[in-house]
Amino acid sequence: MSGIPRPVAPRIPRPASRLIRSVPSSSLGQDPGRAAPCGPARWASTRYRCVLLLWPFEAWDPHSFRLRRRLRRSREACRHGISVYLPWRLLPPSGGRNKASKPQASRSGCVCYRRFPMSIRCVAAAAALVLLSGCSLKQAGLNRMASALAASSAVYDSDNDPEFVRAAAPSTLKTIEMFLSQSPNHVGLLLTACSGFTQYSYGFLHVESALQGGNPTAARELRDRARRMYQRARGYCLRGLAVNHARITERSIVGHPAVLNVTTVQDVPFLYWTGAAWGAELSLADDQLKRIGELVAVRALLARAKTLDDTWQLGAIHEALIAIDGLPRLLGGSPAAARADFNRAIELSEGRSVFAYLAMAMTLPEGAERRKLLEQAVTIDVQNSPVRRLTNLIAQRYAKALLAAARSS
Repeated sequence: MSGIPRPVAPRIPRPASRLIRSVPSSSLGQDPGRAAPCGPARWASTRYRCVLLLWPFEAWDPHSFRLRRRLRRSREACRHGISVYLPWRLLPPSGGRNKASKPQASRSGCVCYRRFPMSIRCVAAAAALVLLSGCSLKQAGLNRMASALAASSAVYDSDNDPEFVRAAAPSTLKTIEMFLSQSPNHVGLLLTACSGFTQYSYGFLHVESALQGGNPTAARELRDRARRMYQRARGYCLRGLAVNHARITERSIVGHPAVLNVTTVQDVPFLYWTGAAWGAELSLADDQLKRIGELVAVRALLARAKTLDDTWQLGAIHEALIAIDGLPRLLGGSPAAARADFNRAIELSEGRSVFAYLAMAMTLPEGAERRKLLEQAVTIDVQNSPVRRLTNLIAQRYAKALLAAARSS
């Protein structure tokens, strides 16, 4: 090992010009500014601070003449009054003194930094602040408009003209979806989309399909549209629940209904509308027998909402449970539970809920009791309950059609 000659670093003479100084390589890249391409022409035309990296690796490097040529160009740059720093260091060959180690190619590079005046830096900082504030102002305006749209559902609920709402609701719902594309986690918009699509599907598609007795093709098309709208509503409802409870998903509710135990009173609207949209979509499904397991999820959603606040919306939760508990016993229904839900809904609404009478009548077979409930639904004065005026008007129209069909048969 002692006979192996030790590599000797190339002797690179230091330039005589006093404008060229050596600096440690650890100080590279600390000068703020913007990188620019190096070259004698650029150095001569614009004031740049340039750093020339000279890293010779081996004494026998055949490209060492290139390093000297770069050094000569650096001297030429100094003639134009440009400060050029020449940090250089020797790196040991890989493998130490082992003969088997192969010489590595030398690497050299040039990094330039343009030094901007302080005034330009201040202007750039001010521009960045303006851009950031503009983004925040845009988001604030978006949130304000989204909140206004979220409150629009109350305006529709108190409207006394269902046909006007039928024409106006689609544009409003589409606008809400446009805002959701910008603010996908806006809870108010998600709740409005969830409830809006559910109510529109029931009032103007689902009920209309039931009234198209003489036109099976039109009834089928309306049912298909209603089912798709219910699915869209359920998607927004589940997204709204997932904003505060990431573990709540469609699969988790079906497989483990206990996941809903983390919900609070603030989640009652989402729980109700998710159960309502899901249950209504199941009632229109073609493969109902294959989806019986999803009834557990619907019942769990409404039961959790009932546990948290059974007085919500003057008994709306009990009205939805009438249809679930009114199913056949093989599907988990119970006539006694449906009757209890009906009585509680009438108590909370003070007898002014048309939908409660309609829902209870739909669970009964043809007979005197069914006809009596439909007659009571028709005689209710919907103007006495402005909060749910639109829902009562739609339910009353459906009850009138069912009552007319029962009388004609």
